[in-house]
Amino acid sequence: MKKIKFLFWFLAVFGAADISFAQSQNEIKETDYKVYCPTWDNLFFRYVCVAQNARNSKDWKNSFESYKKLADYGFPEAHYELARQFFNGLGVEQNKATAYAYAKTAALNGNIWAQHMLSKMYLQGEGVERNIEKAYLWSYMTIVGTPDFLGKDITSMHLDKNIAPELNDSQIKNSKNAAQICKLTNYKTCD
Repeated sequence: MKKIKFLFWFLAVFGAADISFAQSQNEIKETDYKVYCPTWDNLFFRYVCVAQNARNSKDWKNSFESYKKLADYGFPEAHYELARQFFNGLGVEQNKATAYAYAKTAALNGNIWAQHMLSKMYLQGEGVERNIEKAYLWSYMTIVGTPDFLGKDITSMHLDKNIAPELNDSQIKNSKNAAQICKLTNYKTCD
């Protein structure tokens, strides 16, 4: 994953990411964000800037359009943002099954927020069939996958309070082992 992020950064900094979009500057909507998003030669950074500013301004329509372009390009953080928008019906019709699909893509690319979102979706059975073991696995992944994650204590409390009581010791052990294997295989054996 680090190699992919470095590749995005490298291509974006040196201009090659512009080729993959093959779009003109005119395609990016002129909005209030132009103040915050200067006219860079690099469209990748421009899309990221517009998407983030639209989201922060709660301009869900422009947020969706910009994150959709980034997701189509393979940017994992964009998949998570789209999952949030579909889950909550922000700028799009609420569709929890679509939210699940976007969250899963982001989670399988190491996005800890998407992993936490999957845990909650499995726990509540929203957008996917309820599965307590998978809820435990994905919640545990946010701890295993990123030791420096600031929400580690909150996630541990979520595991202990909301998920673990519904599992026996064997199921917890199996979920923890599955999470470890998931991490070791770079998310290829998850879910």
